Amino acid sequence: METERLANQVLAIAPDNADALLLLGVARTKMGRFEEAQEPLEKASQDSSNAFYAYYWLSISLRKLGLPEAAMFSAEAAVAINRDDPMGLEQLGYCYLEVHRFRDAEASFRAAMIGFPKRAQIYGGLGLALRGQGRSNDAVNAFRSAVEIQPQSALAQTHLGQALADEGDLQGALVCARRVLKLRPDSVDAHLGMVTAHLAVDDPTEALKHLEAAKRMGPPSAKIYAVSGHLFLALGQLEKSRQEFEEALRLDPVNGEATLGIAQNRRVTDLDLPFVHSIELALSRADLPIGENGSLHYALGKSYEDLGRYEDAMAQFDQANRITRQLRFGDTPFDGERYIAENDIAIEVMSGLVTAQNRSEGSPKDLPIIVVGMIRSGTTLTEQILSRHPDVGGAGEQSFWQVKLREAFAPESLELISGEISRLADEYCALLQRIAPGKRHVVDKMPANYLVLPFIHLAMPNVRIIHMNRHPIDTCISIYSTPNSSRLDWSNERESIVLAYQEYRRMMRAWRNLIPSELLLDVRYEDLVSNPERVSREIVEFCGLEWNDACLRPEEGDRYVATPSRWQVRQPIYTSSTERWKRYEPWLGAFAGLMDDSSFG
Repeated sequence: METERLANQVLAIAPDNADALLLLGVARTKMGRFEEAQEPLEKASQDSSNAFYAYYWLSISLRKLGLPEAAMFSAEAAVAINRDDPMGLEQLGYCYLEVHRFRDAEASFRAAMIGFPKRAQIYGGLGLALRGQGRSNDAVNAFRSAVEIQPQSALAQTHLGQALADEGDLQGALVCARRVLKLRPDSVDAHLGMVTAHLAVDDPTEALKHLEAAKRMGPPSAKIYAVSGHLFLALGQLEKSRQEFEEALRLDPVNGEATLGIAQNRRVTDLDLPFVHSIELALSRADLPIGENGSLHYALGKSYEDLGRYEDAMAQFDQANRITRQLRFGDTPFDGERYIAENDIAIEVMSGLVTAQNRSEGSPKDLPIIVVGMIRSGTTLTEQILSRHPDVGGAGEQSFWQVKLREAFAPESLELISGEISRLADEYCALLQRIAPGKRHVVDKMPANYLVLPFIHLAMPNVRIIHMNRHPIDTCISIYSTPNSSRLDWSNERESIVLAYQEYRRMMRAWRNLIPSELLLDVRYEDLVSNPERVSREIVEFCGLEWNDACLRPEEGDRYVATPSRWQVRQPIYTSSTERWKRYEPWLGAFAGLMDDSSFG
């Protein structure tokens, strides 16, 4: 490069010339020779007139070398010299993102916007900082701004889709995935994004098409085969799933997603000790990418549990949750007080809605069967039982009410708009009919619907609601030991899981005063798995259906199952997941506080 040649000519005459050192460092950075750029940039930073730009470009080089902490220190030095320069502030924001200091990143990007108010990349960085704090709605707005400024950016569309998925707007996420594919039709990652988006809306047929397209584009990669393995596992094709995961590991022996998929695909026994040792070996590697760590710890924890090594298993789950929490939310703590306050408002608002006047607003339709509960409480099993009935279809977990609820209220108020409740009910039923056409009932097993049950009841006063109720500590251990694709900011620390569980129980107690008992059936998970025929008959009868023996064979269902329990539901009903907490009793920690939870049962 001509700039490098000229800089070297000057340095041959004057080795300490700061301007030439800076030019040389910048030139090498732009050419991707990041290691060679460090020495001249460090020397240039000693000259006050060049220090800002030297530290700025040194930060860029260090980031490219995978040294985020060092890059952050250099960016901080640059900003300390010129606190108003938007370039330095933007670079510092990226550095904070990489070390998961999301609140500091937000502050840096907002400051950079003053100088660069129309720079899409800054809005994208701000969106990532907000998403890292669990503020998905604010992140959506930031990413939308990035897309408006730079509509041809596939990266901005990708980030917007991810934030929309966090918010539960899965159709919106699918739209973004389609835009990415249109922008990058020959991209393997774009097709894999379509796989993820179609799976989220329970469309495995389209997902398979894009998976095959990704495979045809090649070259073969562990990422492609790991995605493929999870897809076939969700479809119940266990042998095909195993083959895909094994191919992924052949291509990349430390691939966390494939390793976790194999561990979840079967019960690990002494015959699988070579597999267990391979996970231990992978975790001992100094060069293991941080993104693989969490999945490998979950996989090893699950393997140790199957082998009866419960103390070791809990230690692995501790590590997995610590890493997952750090990667998703960084230094942003779970705000328990805010969580409780938001639920206080929800209880007050929902209780105020259930009036005689509002009851007349609803739709008489009874197509849906709503199954709710804390996550990991048995909602998937209940859906599988019901969807085996010839008159019942399964819709998986629909986020309709989380996304659409606000449309029923006037802007900036809590006043219902006349006619909106029944309109939403009709729209919801039309969605379920598209998913399972011709069925008398369709099951929506979104656990989080417990947050808005009174509103759903107002919208469809004849709809039956099944509440799955599992032992509190078993529920919490299952949450803690199972990776979840949803970004729940309470789900990776024992104390916050306990708080979230107690809040869920508090809300359900409040809703029982608002919803007629004949429309709300409480089902104990432990009763269902210990006496499946009796409880399954109760569930079917509650839904107003004639008994069908197929309901006793939920494992034979061919529905796509996207939740983490996708392997378990392909097995005959078993009781080994009950009283699981007793195996972990010496290591329960905060979970032990739920031992005397009188609300259970």
